[in-house]
Amino acid sequence: MKRLLAGLLVCAAPIPALAQTQLNDGRGWATVTDFPITGVQERSTNHLALVEHQLQADSAVVQTGLYNRAALLQYGNDKFALVDQLGRYNRALIVHVASAVTDTQTTEVLQRGQADTVNYEFTFQTIIDDPDPIAQQFARLSFEQAKTVAENFIFAPEQSRLKAGVLEDISWHFISVLEQRLDQQRLLAADAPFFATMSYAQMNRDASLGALGYRQDLRSLTVGAEVPLTAKHRLGAALSVTDADANIDQRLGTLDTTGYQFGVFGTFNHAPWFVDVLATVTKAELSSRRFSGATQVRSASDGWGYGGRVQAGYRVERDSLAFSPLLSLSYTEGSVDAYTERGSVLLAQHFDKQRRERLLGSIGALLDHQGRLGEQLVQTYVKAELERDFGIGRSKEFSSRFAFSPDRPILSPLDDVSEDTYARFSAGISTAASERLRFSFAGTARFGSEQPDHYGLHGQMALSF
Repeated sequence: MKRLLAGLLVCAAPIPALAQTQLNDGRGWATVTDFPITGVQERSTNHLALVEHQLQADSAVVQTGLYNRAALLQYGNDKFALVDQLGRYNRALIVHVASAVTDTQTTEVLQRGQADTVNYEFTFQTIIDDPDPIAQQFARLSFEQAKTVAENFIFAPEQSRLKAGVLEDISWHFISVLEQRLDQQRLLAADAPFFATMSYAQMNRDASLGALGYRQDLRSLTVGAEVPLTAKHRLGAALSVTDADANIDQRLGTLDTTGYQFGVFGTFNHAPWFVDVLATVTKAELSSRRFSGATQVRSASDGWGYGGRVQAGYRVERDSLAFSPLLSLSYTEGSVDAYTERGSVLLAQHFDKQRRERLLGSIGALLDHQGRLGEQLVQTYVKAELERDFGIGRSKEFSSRFAFSPDRPILSPLDDVSEDTYARFSAGISTAASERLRFSFAGTARFGSEQPDHYGLHGQMALSF
């Protein structure tokens, strides 16, 4: 690894005649007109990306924080780049592309911190007929492609928990579908055991230290059946197919997921007490696509998830109304196989196996009502819960690898799991279309969480034979 490079080099590709410089320090790309460039960042987490096409490029970046990332790509004649990072995790990339044999190129990287500081420096300078194919690829970048490479160096490692998070969302969505079925089934006739549910949910995550956020839409089709074991106890099973698509923060790309799920569920009554239980398994196929054209990278991997929920309640009935205090406990665990992205070697990443688990507890109440609307029997319920995320499954660091340096694992900080308490509301309505056909509609939403609020909608058809 070179810490100070200077010399007379020959370029591997001509430098565009149009001089331009753009910088992104967390507020988006902006054109720079004042030189030399000095960037000073003193937040807890810092990142700065800079691309210069100038006859003379002179830039310095100083970062003091827990987590520091800088990427400087300079094209032109005389170039000087300084990166000074003081923190627990420091990562720097400097790329120089010369334009004439008389060019002068100087780089200096200073990375400091406590005894446990983790430092990563990548420096590339191109020479004609350079035996290093990676340096040659840096030399061929257009201005826009260079911006993509700079941003990718800063953010791409933070995909490490992305697929595991999406798998967790799909598992929780299926649990929610079966939970809604159990809540409504207390009101439904026992002679309509077969059901089909179409549902939609929006489940988003904010970015956190070391982990990118995303915005995700889920659509699923669930079919199942429920049979009485005794007059008081019922047991059911369901199959589900889920299609989900997520947009990754920082415009880093998209993630498409197909999930195949199986669940068993049941309710056991000993009036006025009742207990609902369910267990699920999920097989997911996850594929990501980032950027486009010559800089496109793709990945495909598989994941497995498991989940369960227990809900206990005490049902008090009066006329057509019923009130039920509730306690519940839910758990999911999921893992995604290790994978390597395919495509541009300057952008692709390798990620080790990802794993997440989550434990939730809640206390709440359910109010249901049976009445008539004209000739139609209509059954409704409302459920309110105070839910607690116990924040299990924490990791302090994660590891990834750049394809242009596959033998060098990169450690980065991680803090994407935390304890959280929030409100969750559910409601549903059901009515019979005929003696054999019944329709139900239900929804659930979360409010007051540290993560973005999300919701789900479920439409169900129950059929008797």
